Amino acid sequence: MRRTVGNLANVIGGEAALRVANFVAAVFLARVGGTWVFGTYAASLAYVTIATMLADNGLQIAAVREISSTPDAISPIASRLYISKTLLFLPMLMILAVIGRVAHLSALQWSIAAIIAARAILQSYCQLQVAILKAVDSMRAIGFIQGTHSLVLLLLLWHCYASGRSIYFLLWALVIGQTLEMLLEAAWLWSLGLRPVNVRFEDCWRLLRGSTSVGITLAVANAILRLDVIILSLIAGAAAAGVFAAAQSVIVIVYVVGWLLGSVLLADMTRLNESQSDLKHFMQRWILIISSTLVPLTIIGIFLGPPLVRSIFGPKFAPSGTLLALMLPAVPFIVLNSLHLHRTFAIQSARAHLGTYLRAAALTIILDSCLALVFGATGVAVAVVLREVIVFISFCLLHAKWQSRTEVEVA
Repeated sequence: MRRTVGNLANVIGGEAALRVANFVAAVFLARVGGTWVFGTYAASLAYVTIATMLADNGLQIAAVREISSTPDAISPIASRLYISKTLLFLPMLMILAVIGRVAHLSALQWSIAAIIAARAILQSYCQLQVAILKAVDSMRAIGFIQGTHSLVLLLLLWHCYASGRSIYFLLWALVIGQTLEMLLEAAWLWSLGLRPVNVRFEDCWRLLRGSTSVGITLAVANAILRLDVIILSLIAGAAAAGVFAAAQSVIVIVYVVGWLLGSVLLADMTRLNESQSDLKHFMQRWILIISSTLVPLTIIGIFLGPPLVRSIFGPKFAPSGTLLALMLPAVPFIVLNSLHLHRTFAIQSARAHLGTYLRAAALTIILDSCLALVFGATGVAVAVVLREVIVFISFCLLHAKWQSRTEVEVA
């Protein structure tokens, strides 16, 4: 537990600092550009994030599983991971370009989307390198590197504010910070002995096939979050999506924390998979920790969050506070769902649980569309809570069924 908490502190601490810097960037963009520009930014980010998750194809999880099981083969495994990821980015960029053409983006929208796409690609490589650092149990580096990234980004944002720079400089500041993080992580991995080596294409293809079920599950899970903004922007326009995105920016942080917690605990859950009783005890302990921590924090957030969001984003985003209060009850379920999802990765049953997220995605489209047509952004906020509760119930039922079947097989 002491080692896990230490690793968790480094990972969440670094990511928290980075999220604060990105949150400041989002606030700055919202105040300077207004609801329409911020809505365009949020919608573009949603499309690009879904595309990069599809292009990742579960390689982050594959990195943790492959390298942690055979740490001596870090160089050939990492080389296959890098090459596989690069190959997947080529069709991703083509698809995004087609979407942009079909949507008839303006010159400003094309510029924003292109910069966001460049940053997302760099971020995807960074996430892969972070996964490798987790696999070799070098998580102390993550906090330092991401902390440095956040500091540089905040300094660049301060320069934007002090000198009155345009939104383009702000967006390029995000790219510069991401590039710095990627180079620092690469240098750290080099110091650990990682070197590029020649690999066979067949090995890369085998790696991609083995991680596809995990990749699709993660992509669908991430798409569900982004669909809220996409559907609202299509129905109510960019301005309404911008108001919603301001409130959702807090919820996105919760999703990230849940993902980080699950990714840190993944290695332990994989090792405990040999003993059903140990894994069950491990899960129960963390469910209790998460519930006892997040439930009271959620109640406090419902009262304090709305006025805080209004004061941060400005008077144009006044409705965002109410939307945040409506979405906050989903917080404990978001983190618990991430814990359950990573458990499925540990027991290698992602394929069996893919249906849960496919049904959740279909439910999201139906709920968001129907409620947005009637209630606008308020309806989408309510749909967020309903979706996470339903996913949580589905996980509980599936795990109970899996446990009963396992007990029967053992008997």
